[in-house]
Amino acid sequence: MSILEENSEIFEFVVRNSLNEEKIGMRAVRDNTLHQVFELLKEETWPEINVEAVFFENEYGKISSSLDVTLGEFGVHEGSVLTLEIFCRGTA
Repeated sequence: MSILEENSEIFEFVVRNSLNEEKIGMRAVRDNTLHQVFELLKEETWPEINVEAVFFENEYGKISSSLDVTLGEFGVHEGSVLTLEIFCRGTA
């Protein structure tokens, strides 16, 4: 999956879903946000879930609940592995 912008340096990284340990390779640029990463993953992988909260953790242990952070600001680079924590609303 990729989120690309013209004239920007593209790099590849992996997002690991902590719920099922699934790993998804992605291509993006440093100006893309965690929100863009999450929305693409949700749309392509888990469109039916009702999300309560989302957290990303980078390989250095930094955690962000703000999805407005860019990949560059969050320390994501070529070969990075991000961990995604999703908290879902239950259905009755």
